[in-house]
Amino acid sequence: MISVSDNQLRIVAEAADRLPAEARGTFLRRVVAEVREGRSFKDSDIERAVRVALFDQPMRQASISSTD
Repeated sequence: MISVSDNQLRIVAEAADRLPAEARGTFLRRVVAEVREGRSFKDSDIERAVRVALFDQPMRQASISSTD
């Protein structure tokens, strides 16, 4: 579990809103995994974690489908 500011929550929520409902849980777990690396984080750290989580999902899906 992490603690975030109102603005950091807004950053994550806006990104999650763009995803299909079934992808949001995975997205949120990835964001948490990214920011957990450092104990203290700023808005820019949350923004970076959101970008990593968003870009990681399509790449993983593409790599899975290309091996089938």
